[in-house]
Amino acid sequence: MWANNLIGEIPEDICSNGRNLETLILNNNLISGTIPESIGNCTNMIWVSLSSNRLTGQIPVGFGNLHKLAILQLGNNSLTGQIPPELGNCQSLIWLDLNSNALSGNLPPELANQTGLVVAGVVSRKQFAFVRNEGGTACRGAGGLLEFEGMRPERLESLPMVHSCSSTRVYSGWTVYTFSSGGSMIYLDLSYNSLSGTIPEKFGTMSYLQVLNLGHNSLTGDIPDSFGGLKAIGVLDLSHNHLQGHLPGSLETITFLSDLDVSNNNLTGPIPPGEASQQTYILAEESNLWQQ
Repeated sequence: MWANNLIGEIPEDICSNGRNLETLILNNNLISGTIPESIGNCTNMIWVSLSSNRLTGQIPVGFGNLHKLAILQLGNNSLTGQIPPELGNCQSLIWLDLNSNALSGNLPPELANQTGLVVAGVVSRKQFAFVRNEGGTACRGAGGLLEFEGMRPERLESLPMVHSCSSTRVYSGWTVYTFSSGGSMIYLDLSYNSLSGTIPEKFGTMSYLQVLNLGHNSLTGDIPDSFGGLKAIGVLDLSHNHLQGHLPGSLETITFLSDLDVSNNNLTGPIPPGEASQQTYILAEESNLWQQ
């Protein structure tokens, strides 16, 4: 029931007797209140999308009970508190979008716990549309994933999210993903929050990750050298934080990287040479001190 101007709150008992509920897609409405704690009872849930509403309160730790959960989108709300480490128990999680909230605290290294555990096919054959933001750091978040069953293309074009950025591109089709072995998360957007602390080294183990957006937070410390293990990464945004040190030389080994933004940090030293940096748009001048 997404994009219907729905108001009110999500019923607290929506999952009290809802063990068979597999999708809860209510994004782009006017829903307020908190996310029901009972959602942890819907153990067959595979897709939860509550983004672009007016939700408040904290993210229920009960999401960690949903071992089949593949897609979780809670972005563009007013959620507070910390990111629950229990999300690392979601062994099928491939898409996590929490951008544009008021989340605080450290980045839980547990988010990478499902590396090597994800089995292909949980959300295969679902019709989708992905609205990718291509307007740089002026846009909030990397984009949005929409369930597209029965949706007319002209209706999609009328949605505000399609015009929320100076440049967007819409990709549509059917969800198909395969892993040669145990997979991992492919999309992680935690941008535009108040997250602090350092970036966990463990994030570099998510070898199937294609989009990582940690921009517009208050992160400190170095960029982990383990990021060289992000072999599938195409979009890496670490901008508008308080990161220091050098760009790790391990980034030279990444061949799919097309968008790298580390602007507005406290980075120093040389930009790593090599094939990866030649293929990458580096938005790294502001608030950094680079050597030629």
